[in-house]
Amino acid sequence: MKRLMLAVVVLFAFSAANAAWNQECFYGKCCLDGILNQECAKLEKVCNKQCKMFSFKNAEKFNSCKAACIKNKGVAPKKAVMKPAPEPAPAAAAPVPADRLIVGRTVKIAGSNFDTNSAAVSPAFERYLKGKSSELEGVRFHKVIIIGFTDSTGDAAYNVDLSKRRAKAVADVFEKSGVPAEKIEHTGKGAADPIADNKTKEGRAENRRVEISVK
Repeated sequence: MKRLMLAVVVLFAFSAANAAWNQECFYGKCCLDGILNQECAKLEKVCNKQCKMFSFKNAEKFNSCKAACIKNKGVAPKKAVMKPAPEPAPAAAAPVPADRLIVGRTVKIAGSNFDTNSAAVSPAFERYLKGKSSELEGVRFHKVIIIGFTDSTGDAAYNVDLSKRRAKAVADVFEKSGVPAEKIEHTGKGAADPIADNKTKEGRAENRRVEISVK
């Protein structure tokens, strides 16, 4: 008997608390004696959604937000609505290496790639050139212009011819690597436009070079 009376008391207390909550939350306008009507049910659903950021963190804030939202007929207080986190800034594009072949750039390929009086392409230099030609895969371009150079040693006319042969040797590697022949131009300028001192062995080696431009 005592248990039955205790259960009745608990049920009555729960109902009273529920009614009090509803009266406080809804101000008696759409809830009577703790019973939600259809209009209140819709408002509660809307406000639950707007205040859901508090539901698993802070029950007090959730109830406060919900009460204010229902009072405002489905509009939660601005301070209670959590703003979405700002989208992260896009990652900066990696810089293009200075020696990479791209449209509008001229790349100087120097450094003992040719022996004196020679236009022969060594196996190591050929592998390097194949790697450079692969940089043009998938790139839309009009022309690849290859210009050969020599150091200042020897006759000027001979040097022009030698520089042309060096440019042709490099062009042949590009063509074998898949660059269309009609898109390759090559020529030579002899000892013109040195990039290093021809008075030193190291400088002369730097000047025996090719320059590749992509248009």
